[in-house]
Amino acid sequence: MQFELDLQREEEDAHQTKQLLRKAMRLRVPVPPVHSHGGANSGHWYEGDQTGGWYLTVSGIREVRAEIRQEQKSRHDQRAHLVVWISAITGVIGAITGLVAVLQKHG
Repeated sequence: MQFELDLQREEEDAHQTKQLLRKAMRLRVPVPPVHSHGGANSGHWYEGDQTGGWYLTVSGIREVRAEIRQEQKSRHDQRAHLVVWISAITGVIGAITGLVAVLQKHG
């Protein structure tokens, strides 16, 4: 029974790892390495006993999620900044259009 539970946990971890890595790659955010510079396990990944695959640990998930959130926030802030400029330009165009209409009516 423990084998089945471990296998189920690894399959869930595999699914979660795959989703996070796909999102991280799409956003081009860094993913923690499996091994540190010395060749030891970095602590962000573990090798499954049942499947032999490499999956993110809780700390690895936290790190990737933090990177994803930071990138999404940065992109949102950039879009918000752009919206302010577009609104300002739209307002100026509206004011100029109104001024031209008034000048044509009186002219």
